[in-house]
Amino acid sequence: MAYQQQQQQQQQQQQQGQGQGLSPQQLHQQQQLQLTGQYLGAPLDSITLGQLRSVVNGPQKPKQTYYDYHYEDEDTLFEEINEFYAFIEVDQLAENLRVWSSGPFQGEWTRTPLPERRAHIVNLLEDLEHRDSITRYNASRGLLYLLQGAFAESMSPEDQMHWIIENAKIVRSAQGLTLIVDALKLLSVKHDQLATISDADLARINASPHMRQSWIDEVQAEIATCLNILYPIIDVFRSDDDFAEELSEELWSSLPSQIEY
Repeated sequence: MAYQQQQQQQQQQQQQGQGQGLSPQQLHQQQQLQLTGQYLGAPLDSITLGQLRSVVNGPQKPKQTYYDYHYEDEDTLFEEINEFYAFIEVDQLAENLRVWSSGPFQGEWTRTPLPERRAHIVNLLEDLEHRDSITRYNASRGLLYLLQGAFAESMSPEDQMHWIIENAKIVRSAQGLTLIVDALKLLSVKHDQLATISDADLARINASPHMRQSWIDEVQAEIATCLNILYPIIDVFRSDDDFAEELSEELWSSLPSQIEY
């Protein structure tokens, strides 16, 4: 009976999606979003890579892709990333997938040629400093989804780890560290400006102290997302001496003073 109800629900969703002009790929991603909240039966405060695959793919057992490389310090990297997921709420992962699914990218990320994937990541990186907050939000969430391994398309935790590494490589090669840190600097300046607005200045623009706090909260959320974007990149390349030098000499020296809030 439950299976029949599930089938009927999926058919209704497909009919609604077709009426809205959604492609089969978009319909599938829409169903994955619902699985994120339904499959485990109850909301979770945290999730592991293995659970994430189950949330997105459901109880299915798709064919796993095997890779012939061995990434240096791979086991430790897997443990570090997995531990990091323990601090991420499921609804945040669902939001990343929702933003990605409604974005401009068409097709399956894992089957797209490298030049096209790189061009899209470059566009997302450039949008991190866009004046429009919604554009920045969509760009940061899209990047975070990719740096979480494009988990909606991953066949296993190992497959997801492969795409975490591959996408981190693209971000680095596209001068992503510089663009991400530049975005953090701008957000930090904006945060400081908002924090120093007096009540009298707020009154002149018909705003209340409560509105100021709401603006600050929004900026802090953007800063947190940028830091979450940085984490997998730093973790992937932490054994790379060239990366360590790049991070310390070109980027990290200006970062601590910018994010003290």
